[in-house]
Amino acid sequence: MSELVPEEQNLAQHAMLEKDLDGYAVYSCVTLDPLGEWMDEPGFLVLGIPFETAHALGSKYRQLAILFGDSPNSGGELHRCD
Repeated sequence: MSELVPEEQNLAQHAMLEKDLDGYAVYSCVTLDPLGEWMDEPGFLVLGIPFETAHALGSKYRQLAILFGDSPNSGGELHRCD
């Protein structure tokens, strides 16, 4: 299960993740919980990143899951990081 961390810590980890994504096409976004049970938070859309790298970064930053798609028309699939 995801756990809340202080906003300052979350923003610091977000900045570190952005540095880890250097070299990829990175777009800022906001992640939304369609059920409204989790707060909106900043995220990234990363183009051209291999699944293994994306999954490893999700684990490194203690994300519950990542959304990964390998083509523009795939829509993406949710993958747990634990």
